Amino acid sequence: MGKEIRTIIGGPEGLQFEFERAGHKFREGLAWGKGRFLIQGEPVWVTEDNAGNERSVEWSWLDLLEFLAENWPWLMIEENYPIPINPADMNTLKSSAKRRWEGLNETIVDDEDEELVRFLNRHDLALALKGIYLPSILLLRQGRLFQVGVPDWDQVFFLPFARVKKVLEELGAWIAGEVEGCEDPRAERAVSLWLQRKDRVREWGLRLCTGMCTEELEKLLNGQSAEDFFEMTGGDSENGSELSLAARMAPGGLGVEGKKQVIEAVRGLPLRKTPELDELSRKALIMALDGGSRSFEQGYALAGWLRSQLGYVGDAVPDPEGILTSWGVLLRDVTLARATEKLEAIAAWGPLHGPAVLLNANPGGRGVHEHRRRTSLAHEICHLLVDRSGGLPLLEVLGGRTPEIMEQRARAFAAEFLLPRSVAADAVRSGSDMKDVVSRLSEKYNLSCELVAWQITNSEAYCMLTGEEKGILEAARTVSM
Repeated sequence: MGKEIRTIIGGPEGLQFEFERAGHKFREGLAWGKGRFLIQGEPVWVTEDNAGNERSVEWSWLDLLEFLAENWPWLMIEENYPIPINPADMNTLKSSAKRRWEGLNETIVDDEDEELVRFLNRHDLALALKGIYLPSILLLRQGRLFQVGVPDWDQVFFLPFARVKKVLEELGAWIAGEVEGCEDPRAERAVSLWLQRKDRVREWGLRLCTGMCTEELEKLLNGQSAEDFFEMTGGDSENGSELSLAARMAPGGLGVEGKKQVIEAVRGLPLRKTPELDELSRKALIMALDGGSRSFEQGYALAGWLRSQLGYVGDAVPDPEGILTSWGVLLRDVTLARATEKLEAIAAWGPLHGPAVLLNANPGGRGVHEHRRRTSLAHEICHLLVDRSGGLPLLEVLGGRTPEIMEQRARAFAAEFLLPRSVAADAVRSGSDMKDVVSRLSEKYNLSCELVAWQITNSEAYCMLTGEEKGILEAARTVSM
């Protein structure tokens, strides 16, 4: 029996593939051999023998090459979910879809279910291996990160996009090298498709970067080249630009004209220098965000840290507009069409535009209210601090398709930055009438009664309240603005 040859691709800090095969059996058997897949050193794809001992999976790894070759453009570019949902992460995608489908027309449910199946077929690494069950590995790009979901572990990892891409490229290239020259048609097709992956990224890139179909793009471009219109210097169809992301992250249902308004609003933003903000961002990323903590906990921690950095002590009232202006961030009111009334703000910070925040001044929109304006600006402060180097490298749309896990953090940050829960709890302890407490806090901090009620609800004082007082807060939480 030939000596076993071992190959390791990736490393213990992220994704890692390990393969073993005897002599040339790998080549002759269409990449058939033993393999394991690990995330941060923990094995995900393994089996057990009759004695319960861990063993490598023995399979034809040509399946993996076929999967990577066929789905490369979507793995490298696709960031939006295929139906109108925004789950907290990939692990909750199916449960979010089921909640959406409750009470919907059966035809809509069937169509969306089919879309979801196709989406998972592009992003679940386990579905690559045909005829064997292995735990799902859900891969979805988010800006400069890859979201890697492992539903069986109930865990989500956020790994650097460039590092994950490198591992997947090395994996595909290695399997292709092992089966190259094999006369089996499957192997020949897989190798050929793998070698064409960059051409296919260029072919699909614009549609995936913008989230628009061919017909919509033709109407939007109106004869202009995509590179010029979207300012995609060098034809970077994999990473896109501020303008292509504006198209993709704008709220669904805007139509071509509504998306064009959003794009043109971003196009009009000049490039700015923000050294103080950049330094705070660097410190925030170093200090701060514990990957094991939940999004809202990260938001709370970041808000407390920034209040301290800016000298807001105790019950001091922050001025988000003044803060952003002092950092050099451009603030601009823009009036967008009625169709965009759910869009509250756009923040841009790419290589050509910003950092800047656009506030939707549409008379029918939510952003015109002073309470919402303050909250929206605080929300964007969070994104500017911690998302420019991560999941949102170019742009964010409040009221659009920003990933929910980042929105949860920004919402918690905005509430805690503007009105710390400890301050809200102190006001409850010193007050005698809950309605009066909510009203006074709303007036002092220029915030909605809804937000004040939520901060009291999430504070330590909530457990001491009477049923009547909790009912007052519940009523306040249901009133917007």
